[in-house]
Amino acid sequence: MVGIYEINISGSLKVTTPTCNITTGSQSMTVNMGSYHTSDFSGPGTGTAWKDASIHLNNCGWFYGNTTTSVATFNGTENVPVKALTSNAADITLTPLDGKLNAAEGIMSIASGTSAATGIGIQLSRSEADSGKINLDSAYSYSLPNDGSSTITVPLYARYIQTENTITGGNAIGKLEYTISYH
Repeated sequence: MVGIYEINISGSLKVTTPTCNITTGSQSMTVNMGSYHTSDFSGPGTGTAWKDASIHLNNCGWFYGNTTTSVATFNGTENVPVKALTSNAADITLTPLDGKLNAAEGIMSIASGTSAATGIGIQLSRSEADSGKINLDSAYSYSLPNDGSSTITVPLYARYIQTENTITGGNAIGKLEYTISYH
C-alpha cells in the first residue's frame, strides 16, 4: 500500500505601505552655519566644521524589509531561516535652489546679490567627513530600520568650503529642497 500525503498551506499576507511625517523642525529649518573670516580658509577645498542639518522623520510605519527569494524553508518540523530580509530604503534627492557649483563634490551655490560672499559654496555630506560627500546629480539611498522605529533621522551635514582662489566676505546663504522616496 502506498501512502498519499496531503499538505495544506495556509496563511495571510499583510501588504503595508509605510511612510513617515517630516517633523515640524525639519519642514522648514534653518541651519546656523556660523560666522567666519576669510582668513579661516587657506585655499580651494578648505572648509569649516560640519554643521548638523539632519532630516528628522516621525510617525513612521513599520518598514518590514523585502526579499526576492524565500526567507525560510520547512524541514517537516519547523521553519528554518535561509536568508534575512533586505531593509527597505529611502532615496533622498537634494535640490539646491541657488544651483550647484560642483555636483560630484556635493557643493551647492550660495545666493547671489550685492552683499553676498564670493569664492565659497556649501558642501553637503552624509557624515561629518569628506568620505560622506553627496553627489547632487543623483539620489542617494538610505537604509531604513526594520525594527518598527517610529522616528528616523536621516544624517545630513553642511559646511562652507572655499571654491575659488580668492574669497570676499559677505552673506553666505543657501537654500535646499529635499525629496524622499521609499522603496
